[in-house]
Amino acid sequence: MAEIIIYLIIVFLVALIKVSIGLSQYKSKKPVGFYSGRKPPEEKDLKDMASWNRKHGAMLILYGVLMAVCGLLILVDEIIGAAAMGIEVFGGAGVMIWYHEKLECDYLRKR
Repeated sequence: MAEIIIYLIIVFLVALIKVSIGLSQYKSKKPVGFYSGRKPPEEKDLKDMASWNRKHGAMLILYGVLMAVCGLLILVDEIIGAAAMGIEVFGGAGVMIWYHEKLECDYLRKR
């Protein structure tokens, strides 16, 4: 049981960090980036900076919330919980990369 408690503490801390970053991006007054090593775009390069920030923030908030929910599934069944967390972490990262690329197409001005 101690392992499950430690696991849940770690999952909820990581989820809280993701949600916090998402809230920060959602409210940011400067263009935010996707944590891929690239610099965020300049405000002049975005069609709608506020919407860009809100969508990136919402994406991370959703990722964090789903991570917490998947973490709780370990209380139902360890295999189901582990599978859900693996899908969330790796599948969610893939979906976020795809969505960020879509946002770049939608919001970056053509040069």
